[in-house]
Amino acid sequence: MTVSLVPPAGPQRVLALAQFANSVGDGAYYVTSALYFTHVVGLSPTRVGLGLTVAWAVGSVVGVPLGRVADRRGPRGTAVVLALVTGLAVAAFLVVHGFVPFVAAACAYAAAQSGLAAARQALLAGLVTPARLTGLLAHLQSTLNAGLAVGAGLGGLALHAGTRAAYLGVFAVDAAGFLLCAGL
Repeated sequence: MTVSLVPPAGPQRVLALAQFANSVGDGAYYVTSALYFTHVVGLSPTRVGLGLTVAWAVGSVVGVPLGRVADRRGPRGTAVVLALVTGLAVAAFLVVHGFVPFVAAACAYAAAQSGLAAARQALLAGLVTPARLTGLLAHLQSTLNAGLAVGAGLGGLALHAGTRAAYLGVFAVDAAGFLLCAGL
């Protein structure tokens, strides 16, 4: 049995590239978001925590119905739309200046992310045989981890700079990563 560092050419590799594109931005977002929302937007840490808790609660509930949409409408198109919505939600963070808009954007982000994960699972099921699914899942998880690591490094650079422009750059990179993901 041979082990490849990258998935085979074709849709599996494209899916891995899409996963990498959005995970780089997410890695940078995860590292910088708390300080961005507290230092740049001006929200209290309690409000940021509450807003993110509400958002991910909404995302966890909405993920199942969005997965059903992927089953009915097709996983590829659904994944593209949800990647675009996620990118737009991240872009909304660039202009958020209060608690309610923050929670609305965070809910859109979490819901689209949860739905995107469900659509990807459906897409995977249609791409490979069950015997090859574990190998592809391993590649995608490795791609996700690599993207998060690269993104965390970029986020660290933004934290080091500590400027509003650096934080906004991180959010722009994350939004662009989801747009690239949708295109792939």
